[in-house]
Amino acid sequence: MVGGVRRRGPMLLTIEGGANWLREKVAARAAFAAGKLGTSELEAILFYVYARRNKSDAPPYMPSIFQHITVNAGLFPATSAAVDDWCEHMITQVLPALDAVVEWNPSMPVEECDLFNATAPRSVRFPLRALEPYYVPAAARWSLVAPDDVAVVSPFARSITHQWTRIETVWSSDQIWSAIKPALHTIRAGYTPALAPSEDAAWSADVRAGGWRAAVASVVESVVASGARLALIGCGALSLPIAAGLKARGVGAIHTGGATQILFGVKGRRWATHDVICRFFNNAWVFPAHDEIPDGARAVEGACYW
Repeated sequence: MVGGVRRRGPMLLTIEGGANWLREKVAARAAFAAGKLGTSELEAILFYVYARRNKSDAPPYMPSIFQHITVNAGLFPATSAAVDDWCEHMITQVLPALDAVVEWNPSMPVEECDLFNATAPRSVRFPLRALEPYYVPAAARWSLVAPDDVAVVSPFARSITHQWTRIETVWSSDQIWSAIKPALHTIRAGYTPALAPSEDAAWSADVRAGGWRAAVASVVESVVASGARLALIGCGALSLPIAAGLKARGVGAIHTGGATQILFGVKGRRWATHDVICRFFNNAWVFPAHDEIPDGARAVEGACYW
């Protein structure tokens, strides 16, 4: 049952079952793509499908949906045409390419499941916490069987690089990463111009000019060039397109979302009182570096990631 309504879809694995599926894929060095849709992304896609797709008299996006997808989720440029293009790409190219998708949305669980049934019918389904290794026993942690080269796509690339040098101290109370650490390749993701009008934290000028498709292509090329066999992605609305692009290039990809920074001991306001994650914090954990905080950070859930 989902929200009092009988769920219609393939079997939903347990958290540990989903974690074991990820571990097997990572251990096999497979090219795969797994992840979730954020609420902002789900809202935009559903509005596009039901109100705008193939309609000559389509209504504009609701202001809240447009704000969430272009600011909170980082899609750019902030135009209806760009959002339409992204939504069409998601439902025709990205979601069908996913090997596993998370079912997690508490406000739209039936709509989320039905969307996946229509666009990703062959995908494995599991709960959100299956993506995050600290929620499962060590034997089910994909992070402990990571390949020799791992790429991380995040706006917090510099902080993550620093934290990797002392990851044993960050996770002193539990083993999240193998004692034989992979080589870590951090790829900095920029912020949408709506959040970062200055150069410091924004995408490059070339990428900004090319829009979200240019950003996806740039990240995919950087990951492939790094030689990484696995990529962890925390890049808002661009995360799943990047994951699908990497799978097509032979790289395993997990959209770890906000948990990307947690895996490397980078704190954010969202987790300050979290019933599980705040207990991991110790003196080795840090907040993002100053130049990794966009000018408009407070527009995103009160600066929840910073």
